[in-house]
Amino acid sequence: DTPFGIAARPVIDPHLKDWRAIGYHEEPTALRPLIHFANTHDDKTSWTFLGLGEKEFQLIGDQFDQLAVTMFRGVGYLGRPDLKRRPGDASGLQTKYVPTPDSQLLGTRQMQGGICLDADFVPAELQRRVQSLAIGSLGYQTQTLDRFTTPLQYFPINTNQTNLVHQSPVQLVSRDLVVSSVSETPDHAGYLVRVYNPTDVTVATAGDFILEVAASIRQLNLNHETKQTLATDVTTFKLPAFKPGEIRTYGIYPRHISLASKKESL
Repeated sequence: DTPFGIAARPVIDPHLKDWRAIGYHEEPTALRPLIHFANTHDDKTSWTFLGLGEKEFQLIGDQFDQLAVTMFRGVGYLGRPDLKRRPGDASGLQTKYVPTPDSQLLGTRQMQGGICLDADFVPAELQRRVQSLAIGSLGYQTQTLDRFTTPLQYFPINTNQTNLVHQSPVQLVSRDLVVSSVSETPDHAGYLVRVYNPTDVTVATAGDFILEVAASIRQLNLNHETKQTLATDVTTFKLPAFKPGEIRTYGIYPRHISLASKKESL
C-alpha cells in the first residue's frame, strides 16, 4: 500500500535477467516494501497481512501462493564490498569488512500483525482494519502530582484548559472511502475531516456523513482554506463522486456554537 492508496507489483521483476545489460547498478528483487499491509488476490479470494512495524514482504512458492513477511533483518557487517547482486562499492568501507555483531539482533523477538481472509479485495476496508488494529485508545489522568516527591524538572504537565468530552460528532458511512484524519479547526468552530479514495477507479456512490447535530459543510483545500460551502444546517450529507486517488478535506461546523464554548459548558 501507499499512504493514500495501493500499488500493484509484479511477483517477478521483468528485468531480472538483463539488469546488467540495461545499466542497472543493482539486481532487481521481488522483495517489496509495505507501509501498512501486503495483499495478494484473484477473482475468488483475497488474503492480507496487516503490519505493525513489519516493512518488507515477498510472494514465494511455485505458484506464488505463499506470502513471506520479513519480521526483522540482522546483518553482522557494516556494508560488504562487491556483492554479486550489488557490484561495486559497499555502503561501509570499500576494501574491508567492518563487523557489527550487535546488529544481528540475536535473542527473543516479539512481532505483531494481523491476517485477513476475504472473498473480495476491498482496499478501503483493509485500510480501516489497519486503523482499528494499530490505533489504540487515548487515555489520560485528571490528577495533580506532588511536586516535592515527584519533581517535574524536565517534563512538566500542563493542565488542560477545557473539559474533554467523549462524543461522535461525525460518522462516515462508505464502503470505498477512508478517513485519514479528524481534528479541530484552528478557530475551535468545527472539525476538519480528511477523506480519500484509495482505489484506481472512480467511486460514484461515495457515501454519507451522518452528523450528531445540524452543521454546515464546507470543502477546504489542504491548507484548510474554504473553497466552497456545500450545505447548511444539515444532519446528513451525501458525498459527491471521488476520482481515483482523490483526497478531500471537509470542514464541518456545528450550528450556533463553537467547540470551545460547548466543552466549557459541559
